[in-house]
Amino acid sequence: MSSVSVTSSKRELRTSELMVELESVRALNSSLRAYLEHLRLFKKNLSMMNSNCKELSKVNTQWIDMLNAMK
Repeated sequence: MSSVSVTSSKRELRTSELMVELESVRALNSSLRAYLEHLRLFKKNLSMMNSNCKELSKVNTQWIDMLNAMK
């Protein structure tokens, strides 16, 4: 093989490796974006659950107060 051919082959191999690496980074980026969106949704759901628990606690307190008043 001539040195030009070897250099060209090495360059093509390196370009191919870089393309594979680039696609891997893009896939990782996409996965991280999806993960971040899931975390945001989880945070929203936790906040809503916390709000619901506070409301339930208020209702339970009202029931207890009402039952104590009936005694």
